[in-house]
Parts: sequence; structure tokens; C-alpha cells
Amino acid sequence: MSIFLLPILFLSSTQIIPSAATDTITPSQPLVAGQTLISAGGTFELGFFNASSPSSSFLGIWYHKIPIREIVWVANRRSPITTRNATLSLTTNGNVLITVSNVNGGGGIRAIWSKNFSDIKIPSLKLLDSGNLVLTDRASGAIIWQSFYDPYNALLPDMKLGLHLTATSHFEKRLLSWKSPDDPSPGRYTFRLRHTNSSELVVLNGSNILYRTGPWTEDFWSGFPQMNSDHLLNLSSVYEDVPNDIYFTYESANQSVMTLINLDPSGVLQRLVWLGGQWKQYWRMPVDKCDRYGTCGPFGVCNVHDPEGVCRCLQGFEPRMLVDWTLRDYSGGCERKIALDCSERVDGFVKVSGVKPPDTENVTVAAGLGLKDCNALCLRQCSCVAYAVLKEGCLWWVGQLMDIKEFAQGTKGVVDLYLRPAATELDSAESAKMKHIVAVVIPLGLAFIMFFSCFGIYTLKKKRKQGDGYAKESRGEEMELTVFDMSAIQISTNNFSDENKLGQGGFGPVYKGRLGDGQEIAVKRLSKSSDQGSDEFMNEVMVIAKLQHRNLVRLLGCCIHGEERLLIYEYMPNKSLDSFIFGYGYMSPEYVMHGIFSVKSDVFSFGFIVLEILTGKKNRVFDSNGSHVSLAGYAWRLWSENKSLELVDDALKCGYPEKEVLRCMHVGLLCVQEGIEDTPTMASVILMLGSDSMTLPQPKRPGFYPTDDSKVADMSTGNDITLTMIQGR
Repeated sequence: MSIFLLPILFLSSTQIIPSAATDTITPSQPLVAGQTLISAGGTFELGFFNASSPSSSFLGIWYHKIPIREIVWVANRRSPITTRNATLSLTTNGNVLITVSNVNGGGGIRAIWSKNFSDIKIPSLKLLDSGNLVLTDRASGAIIWQSFYDPYNALLPDMKLGLHLTATSHFEKRLLSWKSPDDPSPGRYTFRLRHTNSSELVVLNGSNILYRTGPWTEDFWSGFPQMNSDHLLNLSSVYEDVPNDIYFTYESANQSVMTLINLDPSGVLQRLVWLGGQWKQYWRMPVDKCDRYGTCGPFGVCNVHDPEGVCRCLQGFEPRMLVDWTLRDYSGGCERKIALDCSERVDGFVKVSGVKPPDTENVTVAAGLGLKDCNALCLRQCSCVAYAVLKEGCLWWVGQLMDIKEFAQGTKGVVDLYLRPAATELDSAESAKMKHIVAVVIPLGLAFIMFFSCFGIYTLKKKRKQGDGYAKESRGEEMELTVFDMSAIQISTNNFSDENKLGQGGFGPVYKGRLGDGQEIAVKRLSKSSDQGSDEFMNEVMVIAKLQHRNLVRLLGCCIHGEERLLIYEYMPNKSLDSFIFGYGYMSPEYVMHGIFSVKSDVFSFGFIVLEILTGKKNRVFDSNGSHVSLAGYAWRLWSENKSLELVDDALKCGYPEKEVLRCMHVGLLCVQEGIEDTPTMASVILMLGSDSMTLPQPKRPGFYPTDDSKVADMSTGNDITLTMIQGR
């Protein structure tokens, strides 16, 4: 440091700062340790703070009115202060300095951090209510420097994250994590805008990508739909704002809500909101293991909700290293079963619905093209392996497709990817029709399974009411349920607004909500007229939790707040099952006769659904003699007489492949066989429906089918089960 600055610094350090709060530093008014600046509206505060040890301090900015300090900016992050006499000062020509007195003899002053400028006539350093520390020349009003130019681990509203590119310079604004929760020295993780043909935000560990947001859509990042549900933020991504600027920014839709986006020392990107006397996490990235970059390798698709495993290969691909894949090591990814041949004509694409688009490193953007034109463009390019359409136009990929995440059905705003198959993999028209039938059958069957499981809950709940021993026995056991905060539920349901109300049941009203991570939920709110106490409510929650089943709508947790009693479930976007089936005769023989319930019971129910869809008939029909008979019994009789096609729904007329329909009927009859030992598993059913070459066993007599034909007319009477009302709790 120049020796000529020492008299100026000495004179400045001898000034006495007024006790009244101020938001400005001038050459004659420095800031010493123990004093702070407070922005004009009282929102932010700047001063020296201790970090990992009392002897190590830094200059930082934090929210003034919040007792739990959350540092949003640090000046000297690479140079901690180890003495107690630090000063923030401004020289007459506009240099900003943090200085300390030398303690190793000789006296003097040493600068440990600085921002150096020249030709500033009347410099002024001011803390704004946005949290921005701004150096201005009051003579011209020009902004010379601001802390928003140099963000650290927090992104505040109106702060920009991105790039300034020119022919001679490359300036980047990015977030850098702390080394540890109590050490603001530079850490391992960065959050930055990754500049490609379709830029996206990424979190890196060194130079390796950990997570990425996917390219920008109209309102949010395509691989991070949690932002789509964040109604308190207005997001924007700007390209070439000032020809050379590319950046991401956001603003708070509610200025009274104190919030920030923070990169924590473990590499988690999170939005924090001050709510109810504490900092709460509104959303975060990663949400699950599928957010980790490249979990499923090239051409793999990651879906944490897939019961068959986290990763699967895209259609037309298979695991590159099958042994590793079987052992749940998916990093090797997938490879094509049949190589692409540009000499073969390909007239279509395979649609992969609701995904985060692949890594944009090898993407090309054709601005302004819609779906039809994008399709044609990709067909013309032999190297194009997939395409998608976003706000900026047509995106098409060459080479490997990396880091594809599949979202839950119904997630708003996600992207459809169109994959180029080998010519021989495109299905024939007849196979496409059959797949359409299966695509209808399986979802309806699964929907019925959930309905049947809910009936199980109703039955067990009724038994529990007859005696409280089970509930008392359960209370002390560990339950893996989330106890939700009432404020989070209020935010997710828009404070239980009528617009979010799904319906009314015996339990009380049911509301749709969306959590901060984007997950949709159904909230059942116990009627306040109920006399159910906290202990009774928790006993009931434990019973439901013990009945968690892979085919049952999942109970996510509960909430007790004052007089409020809430149950939080997965939200199921489809309609009520009664709009798809004919009515309450799908229960398996072993359940009706002996009260035994198993996954085979689900298969029995599924078989009835298959037969009803193929025939268009209800469970109870008339046979040729005018007698009442179950649909399964009637179908089995015609099957035995080689007359099965007489059952096919007249609405299909002649527009169906006989072989495929007969196979579906065959599978349906196998599912409704009387003996549980003869009933196939659901996995076997899927294989039977998906294979043309698999030999199927002959179906045996279905459940509830009389051994004496003379009893056919009365068979429905003895086995009718009437369910008057179900109230799922």
C-alpha cells in the first residue's frame, strides 16, 4: 500500500462516528468494529461479525430485523480478520478498504481487502434496502461498484447470476458456498449459469456437475418444476439484455416476505423464507436422487417413483453393462439394441412424456419452430437423436442423451422429449391398437387396486372401533411419518381457499395443495365439530400408517395445530374410480370366504376389469337361457366352447385384431380363477400381455362359479356384497 495513503487513513480513523444509525460511509465517516450500517428502511445491516472463532471476523451483510442471523454477503471471505481493530473506510478518491493495525511491531496500518478506483470526485458508500452495498459518485450520480456485482453464497431478489461476455473479457457472477456452516471461507461448491446453446443453471463440485435445472421454459427451469409452484417469486431469464449479458434473476412478489436463495456448504441450493420466527426451507435442489447428474448414465431415464427400480433405458435401448445394472449401478447407462441407419426411412418418433430435457451441451436451437416443424427438422438431420420444443424454439440433440429425469404424472410445466428410434422399432398399426387397449386396462386396474385397498382400511378401522386394544398397542412404535408444520400446509392450500377445495367427506373437507418442492398433496381437514382428541387422532394415523401398501394412496403425514387435525396424502389427479367401473363385485373368493387379503386379490380384481373393458358388460349378465350369471363364469363357459368372440363389445365392431383380443380375454380368465394358487402374479400378467410368443396355461373355473349348473340362476344371490358407504380416512 502506498505510504502516501497512510495520513489519510490515520485522519479517517480518528473520526468519531455518531451514535445514531446511518446507512452511508464517507471519507470522513468510516465504520469501525462494533458499529454497523442500517439501510434506510431498516431491512439490512452491515458490520463485522465473528465466524468460526471469536478471533476470526469478517465484514458482512445480514437481515437487520431477524434475530437469527443469515449472512447474505461477505467482503473479505478469503482474508479473515484476526485483530479487534478493523475499519471499513472510504478514501477521498473512492477506494474502499478494510484495514487493521499491525500488531507485530512498527505500528502502521495494513489493508486486507480493497476495491480500488480513481477519478471519483465525491465518493459515497451506501447500504440499500435491497441488501446491495453501492459505491456512487455523488457529483455525477453514477454507480461505480456494488456488492451485487460480487455475490457470495446468497442470491437476493433483483441480484443477477450470469455472464457478461465481450471479445476481450469474460466476467461471471456466481454463488460460492461457505467452507463450513461457521466458516465463510470459499467452499467446494458453485452455482452458476452454464452457457450453452440453451443455457441452464448448474451446481458444481469443482468442475464436475452435481445438479442442473434443465433449459429455461416460459416461467421456470424445465428440470426444476418446484419453481413453478413458487407463487411468491417472479422468475426471469434474460439473454442479450445489453448485447453481451446473459443472466438469471428474480423478484419477490410480496415485499413483506424476507427471502433468499442460498447455496449451503453441502452443495444444496435452497430457497429460505423467514416464517413463524425461523428460517424455513421453501424448496431445495436436489429433491431426490434423480436430480444428481448422470444417475442413470447415457440414454437412461431416472424416476424415483418407478417400482421396478430408479433407472430404466429409453425405448429401443438396453443396459450397456447388464450385471452392473442388475446390482443397481446404473452409471454405465444404456446403448441401442439396433443401430441407427440413415439409409432407412424413419417416419416417426417415440414420445417420452414429462421429463427434464437432456444435458444441453450437445443441443442446437432453431428459434421460432413449433412441434411440427421441429419434427421435420430432426427427420432431415441424420445426426439428430431427439428433439423438444420450448419457448425459445426447437431444441435438437446429437450424440448421447445424458441426465434425463422423469416426473410424476400430472406435474405441471414439464417437457415432452421425442426420441428417434431405429426404423424396425416403429410399431405396426395393429400393435399400436393393442398397446392402446393395454394402456387403458392397466391404469384402470391399478386405480381399482387402490380403491380395493381403501376398502381394507375401512374394514380394519371398523374392527378397531370395536375394541381399542390395537390402537393402544401401536402408540409406542416408531412411525416413519412426517409431522407437517401448519404454516406450510396453509401456504400449500392457499390458506384452505375454496378454489383449492376438492370435496367434502365424512371426515371433513379435502383440499388440494402443492408443497414447496412441487409435490401435489390432498389435505383432509377434520371437521371442527368432531369430538376426536389428539390421542384418538394419532391412534388412527398409526393404524393408517401401518396399512401403507404399494397399491394404496400413500399417507405422507399429519398435522396437529391447536384444534386442527389434518391428514396429508398423495394427490391422485385422476377421477373417482366409480366413473370408470360398473360397481363395488370385484372381491376375490379367498377374501369373501375367509377374509384373506393378498396381492393375488388385486390380480383377481384386475381380471374382472379386463373382462369388462373387452366385453362392455357388467359383472352380472344374462346367459342364453335368461339366467343371472357372473361375467367371469359366462366368459369361461364361452371360452370352453370356443365362442369367446361372442363376448366382444359390439362397439368395436370388426375393427380389432382377434388374436390380441383373445389373448387379453385369456389373461383376464387366468386372473379370476378360483384357486389362489392358480392365480398369476401381476408381474406375470404384464409379461403375458406384452408377449406374443409366451405360451399361456388354460384357465380353470373362475371364482364363485357353481359346481352344479342347476345353481347358475341363483349364484349371484349368495355372494352379493353390498357396501353402503366408504369414508376413506
